[in-house]
Amino acid sequence: MEIGGREILIGLGVLLVIAILLDGFRRVRGGGTGKLRVRRRKQPIFDDDEFDDASGELPGTARVVEVRDEQSAEQLSRSIKEKAAKDHTKLTVPFRQPEQELLGFNDIDPQLLADRSDKVTATQSVSDGQKEQQQHVQDVIVLHVMAPAGEQFGGGDLLDALMKNGLRYGSQKIFHRHEQEDGAGNVLFSMTNSVNPGVFELSTMADFETPGVSFFMVMQDSDDPMVTFELLLQTVDAVKEALGGELKDEDRSALTRQTAEHYRQRIMDYNRRQLTG
Repeated sequence: MEIGGREILIGLGVLLVIAILLDGFRRVRGGGTGKLRVRRRKQPIFDDDEFDDASGELPGTARVVEVRDEQSAEQLSRSIKEKAAKDHTKLTVPFRQPEQELLGFNDIDPQLLADRSDKVTATQSVSDGQKEQQQHVQDVIVLHVMAPAGEQFGGGDLLDALMKNGLRYGSQKIFHRHEQEDGAGNVLFSMTNSVNPGVFELSTMADFETPGVSFFMVMQDSDDPMVTFELLLQTVDAVKEALGGELKDEDRSALTRQTAEHYRQRIMDYNRRQLTG
């Protein structure tokens, strides 16, 4: 049978329709493959980042923060207040025999904090002083970098990690991060040994071991506490990675994104108090 031009056009039209249908079917089945993908960090900062692989959030944008468990938040607040009332009457941390007893949240020498703030006056009443001490606890952020269970950080490795991240050995025999990495400017945050009495002997660092270190940031020390906190987060994460450690919050629970947002809220509350006098 002879095929004319009309039959050829009809055949081409049928093939075109089939091609369009097949392309549409392919797009429906492959939907979502064309979405923008953001390359994530190989190592998460927070303990709960491993459950957030599909979030695709852009760096620097606002995060969707889950609601804090109210009971856990209340227990944390009560624990902090109880420790503050009990421990902040001490002027120094008592020396304990070397059984590697870890420093608690409020075992950081209160004198270290008092020396860094001129907001407490000797003329305050006892009740006013207690209130200010309790508020002062909320204005201090503590993060820990701990070695895995049963392990220790070597002093040489620790010193190398600290120097690479801008911390310098200084007053009170602890390490400090200043405004400038060369040690110039005001202290932004500091780092103590997690084992009592919390200090380091620089001359014996090579032979030194510790199960962990504790970073603390006093909000009054910084012109912009939020920027300082973000630098603190970056620093503790870098030290953790260098030492193969674990990042913990002030209660030595795994530091999560939710806890970090809670710290940011504390900083915003502090900033509001400063504005309102």
